[in-house]
Amino acid sequence: MDFKSLFFLWKFIFVNVLLCICIIPSLGQAEGTPALGILKLIPSGVEIEEAEQVSNRIEIAFFNSKRFQIVTRQILEAIEEERERSKDAVNLDDMAIRQGIAIGANYILKGKVTRYDRNTQQSNPNRATSRQPSPPKIYTSTKVHFSLQIVEVKSGVIKAGATYKGSLNKVDHFVKNFIRKEFPFRLTILEVLKEKEEKKKTSVLLDAGFNQGLYYSVMLNVYEVIPETFEGITVNREVEIGKMYVKAVDFSGNFSQCVIKKGRKIIVRKLDEGKTLICKVPKKLRFMGMKFEYNY
Repeated sequence: MDFKSLFFLWKFIFVNVLLCICIIPSLGQAEGTPALGILKLIPSGVEIEEAEQVSNRIEIAFFNSKRFQIVTRQILEAIEEERERSKDAVNLDDMAIRQGIAIGANYILKGKVTRYDRNTQQSNPNRATSRQPSPPKIYTSTKVHFSLQIVEVKSGVIKAGATYKGSLNKVDHFVKNFIRKEFPFRLTILEVLKEKEEKKKTSVLLDAGFNQGLYYSVMLNVYEVIPETFEGITVNREVEIGKMYVKAVDFSGNFSQCVIKKGRKIIVRKLDEGKTLICKVPKKLRFMGMKFEYNY
């Protein structure tokens, strides 16, 4: 092995050790929130700068979702350089997993941009009341195509994937729905609140609010978490037992008052028995026999 190869090997080891020392403790501060490393999307038939613009939009959208702790771009760029140097000798998927382990991430997001079309149009000037022509307005629209994959670092399995074709301005909405479907919040019912006997309605306190994307009228499915043991391995099975909707969100944004719509008796009984009950926002909503994508 020549001196240049030894230098690159030493640099790669140094970067990974530095990441383990400096980054992993900070990731542990957000307990229960998975850490996500977002790699730059690979340009395929587009310019590098165009792919970077799409990558930036996606990274901001994931950050605004508040469902992940995002590993800083500077950290990823440090190991991305080593990834480029090693891509001829090492499988890129294996390298992504190694990077995820190095930065203490639970998941790695990667993808490819295959189209970036920027169109500019100019409106026809209209005459104003002063008989002076108004200046023309410039309209710009950008169409993009890209694909995403989220890899679970621990297993190396692709946890979720999706493709997008549409306006660059709607990438935020796409990412929000993608996260909502593939990584739903696991919300916990804390306690039963005051019951309205005359209307047979029961309210419960939930450990989530607008900070987790909830607001008035959002529907929730209620599940009981039942531990099951198979061949010495214990896994949690989630059994749906009811439904409820958000009635109010407190000022902190971290708690909600919800009204049970279905399964009131069994939900109250399970809570009295000390069972673990969780809630999830449904991926689809039924209304008058029709299915709708539920955007909350």
